[in-house]
Amino acid sequence: MIAIDQKKDISPPNNVIPFLLPCSDNSDTIDKQLTEKSNIIILPPKNLHNNTEIEQKEQKLLTSLLASINISLNDCYQTTLLKEKTQFGQDANEQMLQTHLSYIASELALTKPKNIWIFGRQAAQAILQTNAPLAHLIGNKYQLQYQLDNQGNDICIANVICLPSLNYLLAMPSEKSVVWKTIKHFPQI
Repeated sequence: MIAIDQKKDISPPNNVIPFLLPCSDNSDTIDKQLTEKSNIIILPPKNLHNNTEIEQKEQKLLTSLLASINISLNDCYQTTLLKEKTQFGQDANEQMLQTHLSYIASELALTKPKNIWIFGRQAAQAILQTNAPLAHLIGNKYQLQYQLDNQGNDICIANVICLPSLNYLLAMPSEKSVVWKTIKHFPQI
């Protein structure tokens, strides 16, 4: 297993971040219906106490956010940082992150996104491999390099946008205006 080198400072990462983890060979957890999608959405882990009403409100908000820049949620592939539910507020340990990041790497290889939408602090820090606070990551332009196979033969680059979690935006409606401004400047491919 490859370890993630977390940056010790809290400065945002460089603009181009290599994400060269090996793809997972566990195809049972990866949707076999994946096709190339120009957008992938990485959401925070679901917690054990999420309810259907909150999840529906989050999906409605996500649909509205994307529609404001002419992207249909149906044209996006959605995934979560962790493929299992966690206790509310619990961050994944290093071993759990390594396991689930390999799934994300596989999903990137299968969907070949041009844009990666990362929602929430834990997901942003794990994907960008930084300890920087989410407030420092929001609004910055990043590109993520990812590999299409375990040999590293084909490397792709995707634009990355970091945003607060949908749950946070539902709890703090005043923060939505910052998000709307941020996504309006996100490069569309």
